[in-house]
Amino acid sequence: MDTYKDDIVDDLTTASIDTGTGMKLYNHKVINVQQAPMPFVTATTGTFSTAVNDASNDIRGLDVYDYDYSIIQVKHNITETTNSVDLAMFVDPGVTVNMTNNTKLQNDWYLKLDGKIDLVGKSQLVQTANSELDVTSAGSLERDQQGQAIKYNYNYWSSPVSTINSTTINHGFTVAGVMKDGTDPNNIQNLQWTTGTNGSPTTPITLSSYWIFKFQNSSNSYANWSSVGQNGALLPGQGFTMKGCGSAAADQNYTFVGKPNNGTITSTVGANNLNLCGNPYPSAIDANQFIDDNAASIKGTLYIWEHYNTNSSHATAQYQGGYATYTKTGGTAPVAPAGVSGIGSSSKTPKRFIPVGQGFFVTGSATGGSITFNNGQRLFIKEDDATSYSMFKQNNGPISVINPAFNNSPILLLTNNL
Repeated sequence: MDTYKDDIVDDLTTASIDTGTGMKLYNHKVINVQQAPMPFVTATTGTFSTAVNDASNDIRGLDVYDYDYSIIQVKHNITETTNSVDLAMFVDPGVTVNMTNNTKLQNDWYLKLDGKIDLVGKSQLVQTANSELDVTSAGSLERDQQGQAIKYNYNYWSSPVSTINSTTINHGFTVAGVMKDGTDPNNIQNLQWTTGTNGSPTTPITLSSYWIFKFQNSSNSYANWSSVGQNGALLPGQGFTMKGCGSAAADQNYTFVGKPNNGTITSTVGANNLNLCGNPYPSAIDANQFIDDNAASIKGTLYIWEHYNTNSSHATAQYQGGYATYTKTGGTAPVAPAGVSGIGSSSKTPKRFIPVGQGFFVTGSATGGSITFNNGQRLFIKEDDATSYSMFKQNNGPISVINPAFNNSPILLLTNNL
């Protein structure tokens, strides 16, 4: 719209300037250089609204909040304190968008991420059904999540990010590559690893690679656990097991760092087979929608293990914990299966929304098929929502777990309740 001669706007299809024909402006002979924000471009640091506000050019910063079809080019560091919805966003290299105050960053069409999005606390990135993450994005996303710190207790995880690159999305990860020690969220460090069975609360913390396993599309057999370790390849939507570092704190904070997963993510489950999967996105997902979307390929029950906080051994017989279930009719509290101590109990029941980073088991239907995660399942639900909180939220929002167990061997799936 800025290329014109007299009152004819050039369509730029030829090298010459249009003069006699073309789009013509009638009854308005004062033609100024374009001033409308297409897109909004940040001019300073601050919140989105303060960063794009430009009174000299009649650009009202609050428009980025009032209208959910804004396009924003982020050239300066942003610290946002309220929910933000945009049509498209470009995050330039070297720039950080800090989503604080447990807020939502929602993108409805297009995201080009060459800088960083830091989802502080319970903040989430929700890419809706038509939102595309540009595959050439070379930036990263950070998201904290908590797991039980006890070195004898399993947590089941699923990464919301893949490794950083500039060519693909949803390409997968290694645990050591994307999962960091977030004890101090402002000083993220690489985890340390041991091949022994016990982690330790060093600085940075040390975790045992011995306990990192996956269980993918297999019959219910002890031998079908597959060792992954900290450097084994995993795909989006795959769950993995891991134990804590043994610190005195109830929960350990971890930070996922990588390229956010987005869009349709699939895996395969055979008839009546078990599959350890998990939420692959940096936002919550709706368990009911997930069950509906996969009704033909899985049975409608999700299985969640809770390890009670009184364990003091890696031996199966001494485990204190149980399986809980979630279906569309609601959740049931954990029940200890045969083979564990049966000591202890929990009244917590799984709820409808699956938080960031959470792994869970599903069982293939009589025919099996594809397990599908998609953006239509995503939504912004915080782990501590009082009326509809996520599956097995503890006080500080750790990940829920389903349990493989240890008995002087690698790991064994406890399946009596499956």
